[in-house]
Amino acid sequence: MLVFRFAKQRIVDLKSNEKKQSSWMLSRAIHDMKGTEKSLEQLNAMKDSKLNELDEMKTKGTSISDILLEQQYVEYIDQKIVVGKKELHQSKLHVQQRQQDLSYKTKDEKIWNKSKQRAHELFKEEVNHKEQSELDEIASTRYSMS
Repeated sequence: MLVFRFAKQRIVDLKSNEKKQSSWMLSRAIHDMKGTEKSLEQLNAMKDSKLNELDEMKTKGTSISDILLEQQYVEYIDQKIVVGKKELHQSKLHVQQRQQDLSYKTKDEKIWNKSKQRAHELFKEEVNHKEQSELDEIASTRYSMS
């Protein structure tokens, strides 16, 4: 019995590995994006907390220098939030790129797997045709001998 060997199996394996790698890269990009989102949430919570402290300081009659210092810190947090939003936007774009890449790699892998499947079907047809030819030859030999 003949064994099917796909001539381009290494390409099929390569495409499968590329898809796995792309999937891992997408997972990493999503993980990074979630980390950026969490950092941004923490900055917003810190800002809210500092604004509440600032309001309390104003009502308690705290010195102007302390209030200004607290206000500068709130402004610093605002700057960090702006930077965090830009980073989040970049992270989202990176995730979209990785999703597109994974989609492309998945399609590419499917194309090569279909090619392999078609080659296997042709191989089976060829083997069946050879077997049928051999059976026909045996039958005709037996018929001519009788």
